[in-house]
Amino acid sequence: WRPYENAVLIGPDGKEVPFSYVRPASLVRNMTRILFRADVPPFGYSLYRFREGKRESFEGLRYGDNWVENDFLRISLEGDGELRVHFKSGDIELRGEDFQFPLILSDGSDTWGHDVYSFRGEKKPVRVRRIAFVEKSELRATILRESISESSTIKEFMSIYFDEPYLRTRFLVDYHDRLTVLKLSYRFPFRLKKIHAEMPYGFSTRQPDGLESPMGRLLLVETERSWFGFASDAIHAYDAADN
Repeated sequence: WRPYENAVLIGPDGKEVPFSYVRPASLVRNMTRILFRADVPPFGYSLYRFREGKRESFEGLRYGDNWVENDFLRISLEGDGELRVHFKSGDIELRGEDFQFPLILSDGSDTWGHDVYSFRGEKKPVRVRRIAFVEKSELRATILRESISESSTIKEFMSIYFDEPYLRTRFLVDYHDRLTVLKLSYRFPFRLKKIHAEMPYGFSTRQPDGLESPMGRLLLVETERSWFGFASDAIHAYDAADN
């Protein structure tokens, strides 16, 4: 099913809502998938309608030959396949293995990690096998970075939206490296000051001492130049070292 060629999406307030056609999650004939920003109240619903008409002009994501940007971020793929992320508000740039890179360390501890306060084992080689845009639309762009180790494959689907000052990442991990631990690594080009980890009913402020520590869904990293936030629905521990 595909709406009118010049379809207009109308929200509950009667105003037009920008939308994009995106690839369906399943390959089913005559199916169309759309992407738009919806405002839905808690325990409620909102009604959005299509009507025939001409859509208003909308400035979404901006693209170049090998880059995409919004008002907050710019992501580019370099000629050597390296990923570069530029945060415009603080004029901060992370590139290559400095930004969200899989880190595999040897780990000979037991299942429960008895007497393990930090993971500092031998670093195992990980290389990028593929990095490319897999989705481009007005509202969202997605880059796939596929990394491989000796026996594992890690796929990162990094998405940038037209109106959000952050990246969303979805992981697909096929992990078979024995006696190892998999972490995500971020290396900032300036000193760390404090770490603020979400806990029940508040935050716990800690020093970047390199020790493995628990966290909730949100982690705030305070540096000498700026703040970085990490929100996760699957990671519940971290370590941070200022070195």
